[in-house]
This record gives sequence, structure tokens and C-alpha cells, in this order.
Amino acid sequence: MIKITWKIPRFRRYSVESCWLRSQAWAIHGFAIAYEYTKGEEFFGTAKKLVDYYVANCPLDYVPYEIPNTVRDNSAAAITASGLLEFRGEKKFDEVASNILNFQCKDYLAEERVERVLKHGCFNKREGKAGDESLIWGGYYFAEAIMKFEN
Repeated sequence: MIKITWKIPRFRRYSVESCWLRSQAWAIHGFAIAYEYTKGEEFFGTAKKLVDYYVANCPLDYVPYEIPNTVRDNSAAAITASGLLEFRGEKKFDEVASNILNFQCKDYLAEERVERVLKHGCFNKREGKAGDESLIWGGYYFAEAIMKFEN
């Protein structure tokens, strides 16, 4: 019999007051999808709390820092915008999504859009992985948000 052991990664926080805002963005997106399919008010309530936290902890352009006051993670903003647009008609969510997309179009589009869409994405600054790059999922969620916004 072969014994398999799993090494579970330890998640390190920058501080007690911080969180990983890209995971916050994915949570917003996930709860939005859950609400869309179930209309469960608990999903909407959770998404609202997540959005309130995101907005309160982001700079004015809604593009969060990977680690406070270091590099930005524009992919988190794109994921958030796409998730928020699942709640079309919710004034606050529409405003935040619109602001994110406006700032991204104005300040964060990559110059050469053949291979890259958004600049200033950060995969993992602490481990030196893609510290200020164009991330494929950032481009994907940005395109998804633009398509939702225009419909």
C-alpha cells in the first residue's frame, strides 16, 4: 500500500488587520454567482459585506495593494468589477464596478494589448512571483466585466 501525505501550505498574513484582496475579489464574484442562481438573500448579504470591506480598504482608484502600500494587484479589481456586475441594478455595486472599469481603462491598460490586457497585476510579491505584471486572469475578468457592463 502506498501512503500519500499532503503538505498543506501555511498562509501568512501581513498583519492581523490585512487580508488578501484578490481572495476578497474572488469571494465577491463567487457569492454574486451563487446569488444569481439561487436568489438566496444570505449570498447577497455576504457579498455586500465583502464589497464594503473591499471599498473601505482600497485606494481611491479601487485597485488594491498586494501588500499594503507596495505593488498593486489590478487583477483583484477586474475580478471585483466582474462580480459586482452580476448584481445589475444594485446602485452601489454598479457605481463601484463602473469606477473600477473607468480607472482601469484610463490608467491600467497595457500598451501592447496583443499579449497583455492590464498592467500592474501581482501574483505573489513576498515570493518574488510576478510582482508587477500582466496576469492572464486579470485580463480575463476585465474582458468579462466589460462584456457584462455593455449588456
